[in-house]
Amino acid sequence: MTRPSAVDLLAGARFRTLCVAVATELDPEAASLVWDLRSRVGEATALPGTFRTPSGQVDRLAQRLAAVPTEALAGWADPLRFLPALATAVDSAMPWQAPHVEDAVTADARVREALLPVAEAVLASPATAWWGSDVDLDAQWVTTPVRDGRVVPNSSPGPVAETLAHWSANHDRENAPPRGRASAWRSSSGSWWSAPHNHGPAVDEWASPHSSTRRVGGLGSVELELVEDGFGDHEAFLRRLTPTRPPRVHEVHTAADWADLVARWPRDATSAHRGDWFRSTGRDVPWSVPDWPRVAEELDAVHVSVQGWLAASGEAVDVPGGATVLAGWNPDETYWLTDDVTVADEAEHWSSDDEVDEILTWRRV
Repeated sequence: MTRPSAVDLLAGARFRTLCVAVATELDPEAASLVWDLRSRVGEATALPGTFRTPSGQVDRLAQRLAAVPTEALAGWADPLRFLPALATAVDSAMPWQAPHVEDAVTADARVREALLPVAEAVLASPATAWWGSDVDLDAQWVTTPVRDGRVVPNSSPGPVAETLAHWSANHDRENAPPRGRASAWRSSSGSWWSAPHNHGPAVDEWASPHSSTRRVGGLGSVELELVEDGFGDHEAFLRRLTPTRPPRVHEVHTAADWADLVARWPRDATSAHRGDWFRSTGRDVPWSVPDWPRVAEELDAVHVSVQGWLAASGEAVDVPGGATVLAGWNPDETYWLTDDVTVADEAEHWSSDDEVDEILTWRRV
């Protein structure tokens, strides 16, 4: 496939965050300016165009970012070398509220232009070659975290058709027209994600098909390290997932790929997501998500590559009659909308140690 240009990807806040993280690793002066900005704004949030940063500060930051030496990235060959920067981008995703001010700053035209050399060097690095690849059918692993001493299931039990029927009922319940004050939606919050999982009023009404990510380098699964809105898990079990026949997969490598999926199988989600996505994008439009039961009639899986996640995560993406948001997905995640997969009984036990001063903190036990 053709990789989007650096300019195209810089339209996404998550890719800009990654580029800033890379720049601060390469250049101490850039790191100092970014640290100074963060210390001034703290945990403040603001949509692009709504926060005024002193022009001189933005100019200094842009000038330094444009001068960051990027030659070293050409020698980064380890596919996990960018893992810290990716983790920074994933941790910054907040599609249920206004983003951190840093998103507004990097959206400034001067900063985006300054980040272009870094962005181009990132995309040209051998370490990022797998970011835009299709689902790796030979290396899919289901990640089941252990949280507070309890194994958290990756998927709900039963056939996929039953799971998606539960998803549909849960979605309709949450997407019912609101009652009360007309403006109550502005402060309302619900299931802000657009992945095929949600919750019902009863425990057994939780709905989620299998999801998996690839094994790459020495990392048992990408999901061990990269989880949007994660819980900081330090222990997990991994099980190999294998399709039993060639699957029909929709690949999301760009924001347009996500829009195509939603436009083909739209499901209204305005009442369910209006408050969260208005706060996170600043737009109040009719919102849509994929109609997952209908998607499953023609597709077996949907895969969001690392590149696709960086391009689209949290962004308001236009579709006919409104917009949609890629939210609640992890980089390189595939959701399986078919029963024609097997998940191995044998599990690998993995644990992490944040005190380890290495790129890869997860180890097989």
